[in-house]
Amino acid sequence: MFNFVFEMDKREHIIQKTIELFSENGFDNTSIREISNRAQVNVAMVNYYFGSKLKLFEAIMEYKSNYLKTRLEELQANTELDEMEKIKVIIDEYATRILSNPHFHRVMHQELLLKTRPDNIAIIKKLFAKNYQIIRNILEEGIRKKIFRDVDSQLTISTLFGTINHYMQNAEVLGIQEGEKKEETTGHNEILRARLIDHLHSLMQAHLLKGQNK
Repeated sequence: MFNFVFEMDKREHIIQKTIELFSENGFDNTSIREISNRAQVNVAMVNYYFGSKLKLFEAIMEYKSNYLKTRLEELQANTELDEMEKIKVIIDEYATRILSNPHFHRVMHQELLLKTRPDNIAIIKKLFAKNYQIIRNILEEGIRKKIFRDVDSQLTISTLFGTINHYMQNAEVLGIQEGEKKEETTGHNEILRARLIDHLHSLMQAHLLKGQNK
């Protein structure tokens, strides 16, 4: 049991350090040796756990997508919340996780924007397509029950995540500044996170709910 936990901790440690390096230098400009140095393990250990840099990239995407997949499946099966309440939970979960993992967010969107590595894009699409499909199912169930207006579910998802992504990439340009002093950062970022979530709640309610635009 101890060895299993140790191995999982070591594997996750390598993943986290790789995310940092991919975020700083990009996928192509990061070597396995640099990863081993950052993680303070030998190259053989990185190869033992992952086999190649592409497999390591896949492990990162799988590691990050699995929590949300489980959470979304639980949410979809929940019979106590209506579809609008479920969408609000999705907003809370995604905004919180994306804002608290800026390095991973940068890595994923570098790959999607550059489009120079089809294998990496295929990995992202494969692992995150199921999550997006669950969200689409929730939206379309709300439409079927006539809780939601007859909106375009795919573009609604694009609007939701596009807003979060734009915030992450352009907060400074828009003048939405994070705390400048280290001791103020946590509290200030929490205010910005709450502000973003409140905005998305209002945006989705106005967009989805019948009678909101009259």
